[in-house]
Amino acid sequence: FLPTFAVAFNLIECDMAALLGAGSNVEFMVDKRTSRLEKAVDFRKAVAFYKEGEVQAVVERLAKFKSPYFQVYVRKRPILPKEEEVGDFDVVTVPDLRTICIHKCSMKADLKGMFLENHFESFDGTFSEESKNEEVYHRVLQPLTETALRGGNVTCLMYDPSIPSPSHTTDLSFPPYFYRYGQTGSGKTFTMRGMQKHLARDVFATDELSLVLLSSFELEGRECRDLLEPSDVPLQLLEDGNGNLIVQGLGEIVVEGENDLIQLLDDMAERRKTHATFANAESSRTHSFTKLRIRTSCGEGEISLVDLAGSERNKDSAHHDVSRQKESALINSSLMALKECVRKKQEKAGYIPFRSSELTRLLKPVFTSDNSKCAVIATVSPGATDCEHSLNTLQHALLMSGRNSESVCTIFEMGRKFELPEEKKEKERVRQSSLAPVKWSKEDVASWLKGIDPLCKVPFGTDGKQLIRFSCSRFVQACQGDAERGGRIFENLRKTIANVKAKGEANRNHARLANRASQLSSVKSISAKERREAMGQ
Repeated sequence: FLPTFAVAFNLIECDMAALLGAGSNVEFMVDKRTSRLEKAVDFRKAVAFYKEGEVQAVVERLAKFKSPYFQVYVRKRPILPKEEEVGDFDVVTVPDLRTICIHKCSMKADLKGMFLENHFESFDGTFSEESKNEEVYHRVLQPLTETALRGGNVTCLMYDPSIPSPSHTTDLSFPPYFYRYGQTGSGKTFTMRGMQKHLARDVFATDELSLVLLSSFELEGRECRDLLEPSDVPLQLLEDGNGNLIVQGLGEIVVEGENDLIQLLDDMAERRKTHATFANAESSRTHSFTKLRIRTSCGEGEISLVDLAGSERNKDSAHHDVSRQKESALINSSLMALKECVRKKQEKAGYIPFRSSELTRLLKPVFTSDNSKCAVIATVSPGATDCEHSLNTLQHALLMSGRNSESVCTIFEMGRKFELPEEKKEKERVRQSSLAPVKWSKEDVASWLKGIDPLCKVPFGTDGKQLIRFSCSRFVQACQGDAERGGRIFENLRKTIANVKAKGEANRNHARLANRASQLSSVKSISAKERREAMGQ
């Protein structure tokens, strides 16, 4: 039915185009992602203009919030070359260590007017595309690792909230758990694997360590498979007397050292089930659970690393076969169940439906334990075509932080021409190169000196008229007695004055020649007219 309908719709559209004619001004409706790419040049300029002039003012008045239950972080990945090749562009700004802004590029109903919806949110921490995995580890997972080494339980979870769910808030507290979440291709697995190496280093750096035990499995749909000792036979999920879920037959091995742990983690990552998707060449399609039991003189602690599969937008899964579509449906339904449990926990509801999926059953300690710590990392894609997914990720990050949405949204109308920062710099460079130093303002002097020698200290407020009177010895004094630097600046200033003077003389000569040519042309035309009149008489 669907293919037949699509063919019929295409035929109707072709007939309408033929009926209206090739020169018709009628605009057909296009989806928002296509319109963003078509207007990418204008949107890119508007985003750059807004970043430079107005983002910081909004950040200063945005209330900073600390999550009451566990820490929530957001990480932005860089724009990918394949995204730039199709015209996609960056619409996510991380102005400081706790704030993120998503610039939603929108079209008005007439498909002509354009504007930006700038959504600002604050979290316990944010990471830009320039942040390294080491920085993420030190700010997020290292404090949890220290808790586990003192005998506590922590969890680190990364998961994808990009499917619809109630926009209520929730609490998550469990044995040092660490969550990662985000759309497929947003950098969840990259972040997790990057932090594991630093985790291995810190675990085996303590002098009080006596034993480290490792276990790991993946949850595919409703089946569990051991990642340490792979087998075609799925593991059974059973409940003990306290109602906690146990993975029967799950292997656990002793880790000998830092390098041994890193190698084991890499091997388990390679065994995890992946598929190529529209958004990612190697996308994790299972939820993975890795547990480290650490025995020290302070007791036994646990670190649980939970890396959940990412959801896909409809466009990304449009060409999947039936089995892959069922797989995506199971992933989305398990994530939906997780979000519902989080919401109930936050509302302090008496009943939390953690039995609604195998995923939430395995994470039961998250919803029942009061003596646990948790960190969440949400990963977002910077592309304009992923804007709705990124906004949805932030909404669910707010949900997990234990508060209602308190985002600040500003509207920026695109009713005038914008210049990109690099265009402004080039324009200013051309202006300054043609302007005589004697006419420089104090800002022009500061800009020129910054490009020649940023450490040269001339008196504050020095303008061009004062600068051209500086002798070589005065520049040496401004360079703290460095004769080489002072002489270089002096010679550069003399050359600049000479170049501007020569350029001005060349422009004047050109203007004189153009004026002379115009006069000669006028004389020739008049003479020819007079000759014709004379011949007529």
